[in-house]
Amino acid sequence: MHVVIDTYGAKLSFDNGVLLIETMDEEGEMQVNRIPFLHITSLHLRDKVRVTTDVLNYCIRSEIPVFLEDGLEVTGIIWSPRFGSISTIRKKQSIFSFSVLKFPLLKKILYQKNKRREKWIRQATAKQEVLRLLEKFAYKNEGVHNLPDDEAALRGWEGELGRLFFEMFKLILPRKCPFDKRIHRGAADPVNSLLNYGYGMLYKEVTKSVIYAGLDPYTGLMHRDQYNQPALVYDMIEPYRVWVEMQVHAFCKKTDDPDRIIDPESGKIRKEPRRAFATALTEYLHQKVITVKNKRATPVHHIRLDMQQLASYLQNLSYETLFNSLRHPG
Repeated sequence: MHVVIDTYGAKLSFDNGVLLIETMDEEGEMQVNRIPFLHITSLHLRDKVRVTTDVLNYCIRSEIPVFLEDGLEVTGIIWSPRFGSISTIRKKQSIFSFSVLKFPLLKKILYQKNKRREKWIRQATAKQEVLRLLEKFAYKNEGVHNLPDDEAALRGWEGELGRLFFEMFKLILPRKCPFDKRIHRGAADPVNSLLNYGYGMLYKEVTKSVIYAGLDPYTGLMHRDQYNQPALVYDMIEPYRVWVEMQVHAFCKKTDDPDRIIDPESGKIRKEPRRAFATALTEYLHQKVITVKNKRATPVHHIRLDMQQLASYLQNLSYETLFNSLRHPG
């Protein structure tokens, strides 16, 4: 069980193997919930929650990671020093980031991303204009396997496929939700704002899975290393973006008044549509059971499995193989 505590001023304490959660109700009465630690696999703390050291020490001894979160960002993690394989995984990850061995993995990630987008578009529309673009999209996606082993080439190819995808995305959106082009920052239209917000929620889930698997979120494989930017998360999120895009499309179809989504003064999503969209996306990520690679699980569980698989792959690589695969200047 992943326990999320997001009630302002909640107090967490330890009582003989049980987590006590004290909160105040609207009438000012104290409410106490009790959850046995035996049922807890991770603890997520938000919004100025108070926690005793007994709780933290028990989590450390029981190897239950404690995530500190601020909005859509994971600001820190407390876990057991007995996660002995983490240092090995991260050392090998660092070497792997300079190795030619990473390119088949990156090409596979990007190929999966676009195959999932292709599958969804085929299910979402029968418009001939879109299907013609989709054939071009699918053909270009197959070309990823022939790209040179070069990060810049992959980023350029990814950008080209991204522009083609959002051409199709634009055509399948309802007319009441206009969408001109993809805007990553400073968006003030409903569709781009929802996409950015949804990707932010997805970044948080991928970050937690990356950290939980013992990987270093800041050591990227394709995205450039930048100060205080989780480059590996930017790499790993790609195959899962379509889940956000699907929910944005569904939300736009259901909304009665898209003009009410954005506050014209702040340019941000209003509270109520933000809450409705966040609820829909959270339910999909955490409750919807989907089949990926012949396994049925929730999207969040699939992300966790993928990150654990990557960590296991890195851990099983020998140092000899890694050092022999390093690229040499010239």
